[in-house]
Amino acid sequence: CLNEVKLLNAIGFDLEIELPFPYVYKFKEAFINKINIDKIEELVKIAENFINDSFRTEVSLYYPPIIIALS
Repeated sequence: CLNEVKLLNAIGFDLEIELPFPYVYKFKEAFINKINIDKIEELVKIAENFINDSFRTEVSLYYPPIIIALS
C-alpha cells in the first residue's frame, strides 16, 4: 500500500482528500449550547454512521463533503 501511495504521488495524483467529518464536528460545536448534550452526541454518532455508509456508494464522488455532512 505504501508503494502505491508513493507511485501515485510521483505521477502527480492528488492525495489530499477532504472528508465530511470536520464539518460535523464544527456543527457540533456550533450547537453544543443550544441542544441537550446527550442529543448532540446522538446526532453526531448518526452523522458519523451516515458518512461511513456514504463511502460505500458513489455519493462522495457527486457531492462535496459539506453537503454530505449537512445531510
